[in-house]
Amino acid sequence: EFMRDCELIRYKADLSAYIGKLVYINFVDNATGDYGLIFCDEFKTYYANEADLLPGHNVAVNKVDSIYNVMNGGFETGDLTGWTLEGQKIGKVTNASGWWNENLPYNKKGAYLFSGIVDEAEGVLEHHKGTLTSSAFIVGGSGYITYLLGGGGNPLECYISIIDAETGEELARYANRLFN
Repeated sequence: EFMRDCELIRYKADLSAYIGKLVYINFVDNATGDYGLIFCDEFKTYYANEADLLPGHNVAVNKVDSIYNVMNGGFETGDLTGWTLEGQKIGKVTNASGWWNENLPYNKKGAYLFSGIVDEAEGVLEHHKGTLTSSAFIVGGSGYITYLLGGGGNPLECYISIIDAETGEELARYANRLFN
């Protein structure tokens, strides 16, 4: 089971306290080892009702031009359109189905995901430090968002933050608590 550490796991985050607030998602990778990398995919940031989160019922408004959605939340443009990478290159958008030579499955949705394992030109990216920031969106509907997250063995160094787009204040922080 230890080989499942990089498999993407579905998470939900309760941001209902911030409905109507303009925010963005910020990936932080300050780790240099021990799974110092992060994978992510399928950010859905609008659910009209909390009941829509039930298995098989993850229906969200998914229009690129919606003020309630992260632009390119599933990385399906095949690149970082709508996202800003700062610091070192902590990953890249890829259509790989799995990681390592064993091609262990990511459990991704769609054709692409953001992966921090390797880059053909730069080699292993695990020791790099930086951030990846989404486009801004307004928390709406029920206030829940969902995302897939894998990797990140140290929750103090690899995590996802929700940032107030107007003040820069960190509103919430999430790490991969199901790592093992």
